[in-house]
Amino acid sequence: MLQLKPSQESFYSFVFQRIKVFDAIVVCEGKRDAEIFKAIAKRLGGNRARSIAVTHAEGITRVYDLAIVLPPLIRAFRKIKVLAFIVD
Repeated sequence: MLQLKPSQESFYSFVFQRIKVFDAIVVCEGKRDAEIFKAIAKRLGGNRARSIAVTHAEGITRVYDLAIVLPPLIRAFRKIKVLAFIVD
């Protein structure tokens, strides 16, 4: 499992180099939600969790923005099987 961190890795390099290795992208509303999801996924999924990219949107407004932008991007690569949004 990978925690997406835009400050450490540019979005451009993620899109054109790394997105191809994931089966799923999970966008959580907040940082705490992402941490909880990663803990649960690791416990339940074992090695399978390595093909999941997890990020937090820093709030519900940005979740809506990502819900508009990510689906067309994912369709272009066709390897991503699951796009999930977690909000509370």
